Amino acid sequence: MIPFLSTTLKTLGAIALAACLSTGCGYTHDTATYFTETWETDYVELHGCRLTAHPRGGYMRVVMSPEAQAAWCAEQELPEGTVVVKEQWDDNAACPPNEWDLFTVMKKTSAGWDWQTVGGTGGVQGTSGQNTGCIDCHQGSCGDDLLCTDRQALGTTATISCP
Repeated sequence: MIPFLSTTLKTLGAIALAACLSTGCGYTHDTATYFTETWETDYVELHGCRLTAHPRGGYMRVVMSPEAQAAWCAEQELPEGTVVVKEQWDDNAACPPNEWDLFTVMKKTSAGWDWQTVGGTGGVQGTSGQNTGCIDCHQGSCGDDLLCTDRQALGTTATISCP
């Protein structure tokens, strides 16, 4: 994408999100969440809307914090501080922004991955740290640093841009 166009689209997205938030679009960012308030414009999309294998079911879109992009592209372990956000919709295959049902969040720490659940309107529902249920499932079926969005499984469906 042309750099100017990319910057313009991010700016327009930030303006649209700010307008929506100020007029009550339904999402209010909780500062206790692992991800930043500007995740929609600042985070890198791993893949767009698709069915999820998560036990909850539904549809998902996955984004991650920008500092992880270089490691992902180089097929290296993601750095400490990386945040992966799975935006989830129960039954809406269109995955409309501002109509989320849930966020499942992973944050990379020195001890591994911590998990957090955030409601679709932005409030933290639970922070489970090194959740053994999440870890067991991810270790059993996922590669690439416990991410179920591994490079081999994504193949050409990944939307992340690697130089």
